[in-house]
Amino acid sequence: MKLLILLASIIFFMTGCESRLENRALKIGTNIWPGYEALHLAKEEKFFTQNIKTHTYESATIVLDKFRKKEIDAAALTLDEVILLKDQGYSPTIVAVLDISNGADVVIAQNSIKSIQELKGKSIGVENSALGSYMLARILEKANLEYKDIILVPIGLERHEDAFKENIVDAVITFDPVRSRLLQAGGVEIFSSKDIPGEIVDVLVVQKKLADSKVIKSILEGWSKSVSIINKRDERAIRIVSKRLNQTPKEFIASLEGLKIPSLEESDNLMKDGRLENTITKIGEIMYEKRFIRSKINPGDIIKSN
Repeated sequence: MKLLILLASIIFFMTGCESRLENRALKIGTNIWPGYEALHLAKEEKFFTQNIKTHTYESATIVLDKFRKKEIDAAALTLDEVILLKDQGYSPTIVAVLDISNGADVVIAQNSIKSIQELKGKSIGVENSALGSYMLARILEKANLEYKDIILVPIGLERHEDAFKENIVDAVITFDPVRSRLLQAGGVEIFSSKDIPGEIVDVLVVQKKLADSKVIKSILEGWSKSVSIINKRDERAIRIVSKRLNQTPKEFIASLEGLKIPSLEESDNLMKDGRLENTITKIGEIMYEKRFIRSKINPGDIIKSN
């Protein structure tokens, strides 16, 4: 009898938790980035069948902070940021691969600088984030430079464009939509994620306890619909997204050329066939070697099991 009461209590507790989750709004946080727009489009077009809200923050640093404080339930982050969260003792769980950067993350330099080797002695603007630190480390490694060889200027994404145009920095580590505007202003692209293929991967993570909930399934299904119409260059979708990013539709489409946005099926395959695990291992080893994290990461600890 006691066993039956215990089982009934467990079922009631689990059902109650799921019910509470479905009755409140689940919050997704992102920073400004073309690869995350399918999430916001899904909300705009009412593709989510559950109560889901999306929020855009000025930087990835803010998104990370909100996730740590559990002020958001899910977050769009780069793999290095997820690894950093795990190393800090948090429990992010990857439920989807949102995009793979293949030229969208860049170093834009003043037109007098033609290569990353010429950054020696120059000032480089970079956001104080895991991605910014990771990109900088890889750039210096590729250029055979050390941190003492450059002048580091910590600067938020919202100031990248002004700092560059006002010659406060000689170069800036940035991404679209800022990338497109700086190129139009005469900046020179001297390094991009094409030079470190497969290393800048964006994923959707959730608080671990939510990974198997119905609401996560709703998020993925709604996101999948958005990805499909964006990848088909649907005019209405492109117009909505480009307006959000303060770009023209043509500029937004151009920014997609540096990204691979997988379908839900492709995302699932990346998570199941070992490719995502291999990428996490590679990035984790680099981050450990550069002392960004205290210990090496086990990919299985942060990828949702199927």
